[in-house]
Amino acid sequence: MAPLLYSASSTTGQDPRYYSIKIPSAATLEQNATNFPPNTPVIRRWNHRVDNCAAQGNNGDNNSEAPIGKIITLKNNKAYVSSENGSKAMTCFRTTAGDWEKFKVVDAGEGKIALKGNNNKYVSAENGINRMTCNKSTIGHTEKFNWEELNTNTVVLRGSNGKNVSSAGNKNPMICNLTTIGPWSKFIWTVPNNSNRAGNNSSLSMKASIGIIKSTTVFPNPSKGGTVFLQLDDIDGNLITYYSLLDVSGNIVLPRKKAVNPKTIIDTSSLNIGVYFVKVENSQGSKMLKLILQ
Repeated sequence: MAPLLYSASSTTGQDPRYYSIKIPSAATLEQNATNFPPNTPVIRRWNHRVDNCAAQGNNGDNNSEAPIGKIITLKNNKAYVSSENGSKAMTCFRTTAGDWEKFKVVDAGEGKIALKGNNNKYVSAENGINRMTCNKSTIGHTEKFNWEELNTNTVVLRGSNGKNVSSAGNKNPMICNLTTIGPWSKFIWTVPNNSNRAGNNSSLSMKASIGIIKSTTVFPNPSKGGTVFLQLDDIDGNLITYYSLLDVSGNIVLPRKKAVNPKTIIDTSSLNIGVYFVKVENSQGSKMLKLILQ
């Protein structure tokens, strides 16, 4: 007979034992439990994995341990998860955490969470069919994840397809197709010290990160014409660098473009007079440049 890990029964709904039991997350139960017989009370096994944990939470929510509203990093095997700025499939082999490796944890409802990248797009499991991306503008079925804490700051992310997010061994783009919990599906999450990031509900801050040289400038500034120049001479030429223009609320007013020359022309003729921020970014970090249009 399989060992009895957690048990409670009540025909009236008033059994005090039922309300005093704390059921661990489904991921923890799946990791620790073996050889459950079919129809085990509370936890039901099917094909050697947990299908259901109906007793968890008062309304089925299982993201109670998730750091909702926080900006976090996710690390597997000493490598960071990267959104790749939404330009290609997500990876998990960065050795340092720049803006592309930071995600905001969002309450997606129904006990699930979503992850929002620095590009203001959401992480998608792509239903486990394709490699994961961070380029969705809204939260749909494939952008919702169960947040399953194994222990302090170690989490498994389970997609809406019932599969676990995988680092793909830190060699290939990430995918959401694992049926069991193993080394590739355990992520250590932390709140970085410099976790402030501009968003639609927060003010922009001036920030320079690794890889973006402080001498990067935008001129003339203030500008009275319809054109300004972005000077990128000191940036590593081997890095692909992008720029975009945001207003003081963090809304994108000129979409992200690739900087193809050290001296890049930015057309501001369609913008009203006011204060804006030029965001310069590459795989190593980002910098905000204040721009005044008169």
